[in-house]
Amino acid sequence: MKIVHKFSLLCLLVLAYTAPVMAQSVEPIVDPCGDPTVESFSCPLLRGKVVKVLDGDTLILDLANRRRLRVHLVGIAAPEPQQELGRDSRLLLSSLVSSRVVEVCVKTSQYLLLRRSKVKEVTGVVHVRGMGMLDVNLLMIQAGLARHAKADPYSMSNHFECHYVRAEEEARAAGRGLWYAQHNKAPQRTRKSAALSSSKVRARR
Repeated sequence: MKIVHKFSLLCLLVLAYTAPVMAQSVEPIVDPCGDPTVESFSCPLLRGKVVKVLDGDTLILDLANRRRLRVHLVGIAAPEPQQELGRDSRLLLSSLVSSRVVEVCVKTSQYLLLRRSKVKEVTGVVHVRGMGMLDVNLLMIQAGLARHAKADPYSMSNHFECHYVRAEEEARAAGRGLWYAQHNKAPQRTRKSAALSSSKVRARR
Protein backbone atom coordinates (compact mmCIF):
# COMPACT_ATOMS: atom_id res chain seq x y z
CA MET A 1 0.00 0.00 0.00
CA LYS A 2 2.85 2.38 0.80
CA ILE A 3 4.33 1.74 -2.64
CA VAL A 4 1.04 2.80 -4.27
CA HIS A 5 0.93 6.03 -2.27
CA LYS A 6 4.56 6.85 -3.12
CA PHE A 7 3.93 6.18 -6.81
CA SER A 8 0.89 8.46 -6.76
CA LEU A 9 2.88 11.28 -5.13
CA LEU A 10 5.65 10.90 -7.70
CA CYS A 11 3.07 11.15 -10.48
CA LEU A 12 1.76 14.37 -8.97
CA LEU A 13 5.25 15.84 -8.86
CA VAL A 14 5.89 14.88 -12.48
CA LEU A 15 2.63 16.51 -13.53
CA ALA A 16 3.51 19.64 -11.59
CA TYR A 17 6.87 19.92 -13.36
CA THR A 18 5.59 19.15 -16.85
CA ALA A 19 2.44 21.28 -16.73
CA PRO A 20 4.18 24.48 -17.93
CA VAL A 21 5.78 22.59 -20.84
CA MET A 22 2.51 20.97 -21.83
CA ALA A 23 0.72 24.30 -21.69
CA GLN A 24 3.15 25.71 -24.27
CA SER A 25 2.59 22.87 -26.72
CA VAL A 26 -1.19 22.91 -26.85
CA GLU A 27 -3.90 25.50 -27.23
CA PRO A 28 -4.69 27.61 -24.15
CA ILE A 29 -7.03 25.87 -21.70
CA VAL A 30 -9.85 27.80 -20.15
CA ASP A 31 -9.23 28.10 -16.42
CA PRO A 32 -12.32 26.83 -14.55
CA CYS A 33 -11.53 29.27 -11.73
CA GLY A 34 -11.59 32.32 -13.98
CA ASP A 35 -8.93 34.62 -15.36
CA PRO A 36 -5.99 34.60 -12.90
CA THR A 37 -5.10 38.17 -13.87
CA VAL A 38 -8.53 39.26 -12.67
CA GLU A 39 -9.17 36.87 -9.80
CA SER A 40 -5.68 37.04 -8.29
CA PHE A 41 -4.18 39.78 -6.19
CA SER A 42 -0.66 41.00 -5.63
CA CYS A 43 0.84 40.16 -2.27
CA PRO A 44 4.09 40.90 -0.43
CA LEU A 45 6.60 38.08 -0.61
CA LEU A 46 8.84 36.78 2.15
CA ARG A 47 11.90 34.91 0.94
CA GLY A 48 13.87 32.55 3.11
CA LYS A 49 15.23 29.06 3.62
CA VAL A 50 13.16 26.33 5.23
CA VAL A 51 15.10 24.99 8.22
CA LYS A 52 12.42 22.76 9.77
CA VAL A 53 9.04 21.19 9.00
CA LEU A 54 6.80 20.73 12.02
CA ASP A 55 3.84 19.03 10.36
CA GLY A 56 1.98 18.92 7.06
CA ASP A 57 1.01 22.59 7.12
CA THR A 58 3.62 24.31 9.30
CA LEU A 59 7.29 25.09 8.74
CA ILE A 60 10.09 27.26 10.12
CA LEU A 61 11.56 29.83 7.75
CA ASP A 62 14.99 31.42 8.16
CA LEU A 63 14.95 34.95 6.68
CA ALA A 64 17.97 36.79 5.29
CA ASN A 65 18.30 38.88 8.46
CA ARG A 66 18.63 35.68 10.52
CA ARG A 67 15.13 36.11 11.80
CA ARG A 68 13.04 32.96 12.04
CA LEU A 69 9.34 32.70 11.39
CA ARG A 70 6.78 29.99 11.87
CA VAL A 71 4.79 29.78 8.62
CA HIS A 72 1.33 28.22 8.47
CA LEU A 73 0.27 27.17 4.98
CA VAL A 74 -2.92 29.12 4.33
CA GLY A 75 -6.01 27.47 2.87
CA ILE A 76 -5.14 23.94 3.99
CA ALA A 77 -5.41 21.76 7.09
CA ALA A 78 -3.13 18.74 7.43
CA PRO A 79 -3.52 15.98 10.03
CA GLU A 80 -1.54 16.37 13.25
CA PRO A 81 1.62 14.21 13.56
CA GLN A 82 -0.12 11.81 15.98
CA GLN A 83 -3.16 11.40 13.72
CA GLU A 84 -3.56 8.98 10.83
CA LEU A 85 -1.37 10.00 7.87
CA GLY A 86 0.06 12.85 9.95
CA ARG A 87 3.57 11.49 9.53
CA ASP A 88 3.08 10.99 5.78
CA SER A 89 1.83 14.54 5.43
CA ARG A 90 4.85 15.95 7.25
CA LEU A 91 7.25 13.82 5.21
CA LEU A 92 5.76 15.01 1.92
CA LEU A 93 6.01 18.66 2.92
CA SER A 94 9.55 18.06 4.13
CA SER A 95 10.56 16.44 0.83
CA LEU A 96 9.26 19.49 -1.04
CA VAL A 97 10.70 22.34 1.02
CA SER A 98 13.39 21.23 3.50
CA SER A 99 16.62 23.22 3.03
CA ARG A 100 15.12 24.96 -0.01
CA VAL A 101 14.64 28.65 -0.66
CA VAL A 102 10.94 29.48 -0.79
CA GLU A 103 8.77 32.54 -1.24
CA VAL A 104 5.72 33.02 0.94
CA CYS A 105 2.83 35.17 -0.27
CA VAL A 106 1.38 36.85 2.85
CA LYS A 107 -1.32 39.38 3.67
CA THR A 108 -0.24 43.00 3.36
CA SER A 109 -1.29 43.64 6.96
CA GLN A 110 0.93 40.79 8.16
CA TYR A 111 3.86 42.06 6.12
CA LEU A 112 3.57 45.59 7.53
CA LEU A 113 3.23 44.23 11.06
CA LEU A 114 6.27 42.05 10.50
CA ARG A 115 8.38 45.07 9.60
CA ARG A 116 7.25 47.05 12.65
CA SER A 117 7.34 44.38 15.33
CA LYS A 118 8.82 41.05 16.27
CA VAL A 119 6.01 38.92 14.89
CA LYS A 120 6.95 35.24 15.02
CA GLU A 121 4.15 33.67 12.95
CA VAL A 122 2.57 34.30 9.55
CA THR A 123 0.21 32.49 7.20
CA GLY A 124 0.70 32.34 3.47
CA VAL A 125 1.00 30.46 0.20
CA VAL A 126 4.41 28.79 -0.11
CA HIS A 127 6.14 28.66 -3.51
CA VAL A 128 9.39 26.78 -4.14
CA ARG A 129 11.96 28.69 -6.17
CA GLY A 130 13.70 26.59 -8.79
CA MET A 131 10.68 24.30 -9.15
CA GLY A 132 8.59 26.51 -11.41
CA MET A 133 7.29 28.40 -8.36
CA LEU A 134 5.46 25.26 -7.31
CA ASP A 135 2.42 25.96 -5.12
CA VAL A 136 3.17 23.70 -2.15
CA ASN A 137 -0.19 24.31 -0.47
CA LEU A 138 -2.01 23.10 -3.56
CA LEU A 139 0.18 20.03 -3.97
CA MET A 140 -0.51 18.92 -0.39
CA ILE A 141 -4.24 18.92 -1.17
CA GLN A 142 -3.74 17.21 -4.53
CA ALA A 143 -1.81 14.42 -2.80
CA GLY A 144 -4.71 13.90 -0.39
CA LEU A 145 -2.52 14.66 2.61
CA ALA A 146 -4.28 17.91 3.52
CA ARG A 147 -7.81 19.24 3.32
CA HIS A 148 -8.90 22.59 1.99
CA ALA A 149 -9.60 25.02 4.85
CA LYS A 150 -11.48 28.25 4.26
CA ALA A 151 -9.00 31.10 4.32
CA ASP A 152 -9.48 34.39 6.14
CA PRO A 153 -10.47 37.36 3.95
CA TYR A 154 -7.59 38.83 1.92
CA SER A 155 -5.16 36.11 3.02
CA MET A 156 -5.10 34.54 -0.47
CA SER A 157 -6.62 35.13 -3.88
CA ASN A 158 -10.03 33.79 -4.87
CA HIS A 159 -8.32 32.15 -7.84
CA PHE A 160 -5.95 30.16 -5.63
CA GLU A 161 -8.70 29.12 -3.24
CA CYS A 162 -10.94 27.99 -6.08
CA HIS A 163 -8.20 25.63 -7.25
CA TYR A 164 -7.77 24.34 -3.68
CA VAL A 165 -11.47 23.48 -3.51
CA ARG A 166 -11.31 21.69 -6.86
CA ALA A 167 -8.12 19.87 -5.83
CA GLU A 168 -9.84 18.43 -2.76
CA GLU A 169 -12.80 17.31 -4.86
CA GLU A 170 -10.42 15.52 -7.25
CA ALA A 171 -8.45 13.92 -4.39
CA ARG A 172 -11.70 12.69 -2.84
CA ALA A 173 -12.88 11.23 -6.15
CA ALA A 174 -9.54 9.50 -6.70
CA GLY A 175 -9.39 8.20 -3.12
CA ARG A 176 -5.95 9.64 -2.40
CA GLY A 177 -4.43 9.84 1.08
CA LEU A 178 -7.01 10.98 3.62
CA TRP A 179 -9.80 9.94 1.26
CA TYR A 180 -8.51 6.40 0.54
CA ALA A 181 -10.56 4.60 3.20
CA GLN A 182 -13.68 6.59 2.35
CA HIS A 183 -13.28 5.88 -1.37
CA ASN A 184 -12.72 2.13 -0.91
CA LYS A 185 -15.17 1.57 1.94
CA ALA A 186 -17.59 -1.24 1.19
CA PRO A 187 -21.27 -0.32 1.58
CA GLN A 188 -22.56 -1.36 4.99
CA ARG A 189 -25.55 -3.66 5.25
CA THR A 190 -28.30 -2.10 7.30
CA ARG A 191 -30.70 -4.12 9.46
CA LYS A 192 -33.41 -3.44 6.88
CA SER A 193 -31.35 -4.76 3.96
CA ALA A 194 -30.33 -7.82 6.01
CA ALA A 195 -33.97 -8.55 6.87
CA LEU A 196 -35.00 -8.27 3.22
CA SER A 197 -32.24 -10.67 2.19
CA SER A 198 -33.36 -13.19 4.81
CA SER A 199 -36.99 -12.98 3.71
CA LYS A 200 -35.97 -13.61 0.07
CA VAL A 201 -34.03 -16.72 1.08
CA ARG A 202 -37.01 -18.06 3.04
CA ALA A 203 -39.33 -17.36 0.10
CA ARG A 204 -37.15 -19.37 -2.26
CA ARG A 205 -37.38 -22.36 0.07
